[in-house]
Parts: sequence; structure tokens; C-alpha cells
Amino acid sequence: MTMISLGVMLGAFNHCVIEAPKSPTKSSGSSFSSTETTSTPTSPTAPSVPAPTIPTPTTPSLSAGEEFFETTVKPAFQSRCMICHTEPVNNPPLPGPLSIYDYNQMRVKLLNGTTATNNELVQKVQGMIAHSGGNQCGGSSPICQNLQDWYAQEMGSTGGGTTTPPNPVNGLTGMVSLVSSTGKVTGYAGDTTNPSTIVGVNFYLDGPTGAGILLNNTPFSASEVGFNGGIAGSHAYSFYIPSIYRDGQQYLLYAYAVDPQTSEEVELQGSPYTFTAYIQTILGYNYYTNTVKPILDNQCASCHAFSYDQNYANLISPSPANGGTAMNNEMINMPSGSHMGENHPGGNICGNKNNSPCSEFQTWWDLEFN
Repeated sequence: MTMISLGVMLGAFNHCVIEAPKSPTKSSGSSFSSTETTSTPTSPTAPSVPAPTIPTPTTPSLSAGEEFFETTVKPAFQSRCMICHTEPVNNPPLPGPLSIYDYNQMRVKLLNGTTATNNELVQKVQGMIAHSGGNQCGGSSPICQNLQDWYAQEMGSTGGGTTTPPNPVNGLTGMVSLVSSTGKVTGYAGDTTNPSTIVGVNFYLDGPTGAGILLNNTPFSASEVGFNGGIAGSHAYSFYIPSIYRDGQQYLLYAYAVDPQTSEEVELQGSPYTFTAYIQTILGYNYYTNTVKPILDNQCASCHAFSYDQNYANLISPSPANGGTAMNNEMINMPSGSHMGENHPGGNICGNKNNSPCSEFQTWWDLEFN
């Protein structure tokens, strides 16, 4: 009886193994016959359908101003400002707005003012308008110069219209972007037919080549990193007007790219450029260092950082040639309550402009410009 039961159980076990599902392949040991395999219907091959042709999207060309923002201003912001102006997941826990990387929003601030050095964006970056990052234009920072060059691109070197790249002459092209109130000339020059070539620039005062006063003994090399007008490589330049001509008088500056092979001169866009420049004085510097800065450090250091060059830029904005006076400049207007419609976050710390520290600012202005 026991043997009979064991036989039944083994038979049932073998039945389960035989009936278990198996892969229908030749190597699986399946009991499917060859007839069954060949009779399995196969799917018909789908007809070849050519992939649709998708047109390559075209990118609209940028204006000179937007191109300059994207290639020069935005990278400078990203390099220097991302410690604060970054995504909320990073530190600090209350980051600055990301709008500083947006062309349209920054352009509104740039053009909210009267000059390349007197506008809302430059004031903010310098810390004149409350800025938790303080002054970002001190030392070797290029940001304020970048913003001035951008202003020139947006407004045109003479202050009106839009700026478009000039047509090359034998490949040579370039422009005078700006002559600042301190006599710094910025722009670019290059050879579109040979971008690796370093082009020199000649500067003449109060007359074109052959008639004006040549300000440089040899062509001044346009080889700095900066706005290059779309010519690959480093083709920017920064040239200072000689101090003898930074005397508060009006001059005309003519600028020419110089062919390195033939010495041919090609006038740059924006030339001639009308300018009035000033040189800082020893008396002004000493008064600032000994009198003005100690007052600022004592009263305003919680919101601002100070240096002579930074504050001089405020004192000369607007310059005397553009209506600036001891009683009407960035340096005195903001601490006396407001400037360009912006309230001073620190309030009116002068009471009136004849009280300290505004009275000291007037004295400093007189020492620099009278």
C-alpha cells in the first residue's frame, strides 16, 4: 500500500514538472515539434518610412548692446556676484535676486540715469544705493568699466541712437566706446580677416591724422580681454589721455586702427569723440584721506565700503562739464536724502547740504575742481 501511494505521488510530481511553462526556443528542450514551430505566424516587416525633416531653428541676431551684455557683463556678474546672486538652494539663505543675469531687466536700470557713470545700475553696484554686497567696483574689479562700455553700446558713443558694428576697411574695424571723465579711453580694434592679428591704435587730439596732436609714440596695442566687437580673441584697449589734457577743457579725440603690415590708418567708429577730462589732485586726495574718509568710516561703514577712487567717481558724477557742482553730485546728493528719485536707505544724514558730512564733500569738490 505504501509503495502504491509513493508511486502516485511521484507520478504527480513528474506531471507538474512536465506541465511547467518553458521558453519556446530550440535550446530549451521544449517538446514543441518542428511543425508547430514553423507554423507560428510571423509579423510582416513594416514598410520603411523616411524620418520627417525638421528645419534647423534660426537664432535671431542680437543687438550690439545685448551681445555685449551676454559676452562681457553677464560673465563678470557670474564671476564676482554668484556668492550672493545664486539659486535659493545655496548659501546665503536669503540670496540676491537672479535678475542681474537678465538682459532686459538690467538694461532698464542701466538706462535709468543721465550718463554712463550716473545711472541706477552703476549706483547699485557701487553701493550708493543700498547693496548688501557693498561696492563691487573697487580695486582691480572691471565691473564698473564693463557697465560704462555697455552703456556706450546701448546709447552710442555720443549718447544717442543705437550702436552697430562698423564696416571693416581691408579687414580693419573697431570703435571708441567711451572717454570717461578721468580720461580713460576704452574700445576695441581688430582685423576681421585675421582675428589672431593684434592691431594697434593711434590717437590724435583736436584733428585727424596728419593734422591733430599724436598722443602715442607707437600704435597702442589693442590686445586686452574685453568687448571685442565679435572678433575672436582679445582686442579691447584701455588708453589714458595724457594728464596735460585732463584739464577740464573740451577736446576732440580721433582714433585709428593701424594695419600692422602697411601702417594704413582706418578711423574707428565713434571718432571723433568729444570729451572733457579731469585729473585728481594731491590736495583733494590728502583732504579725502585725512578728513572725508574718517567721517564716512565712522558714520556709514555699516552699509558702505569706501575708497578714494570709488568716491571720486561719485564726486565727478556729473562732471563739472556736465553740470556737476559742489552742491550737485552723487557724493553729496545721496547722503542728503535722495538722488534720481531713490531714497537713501540711511536717511538724510546731513540735515542740509551745509552740515557735516555734506559740508566736507563741498570742500573736497572745491579742492579737486577749482
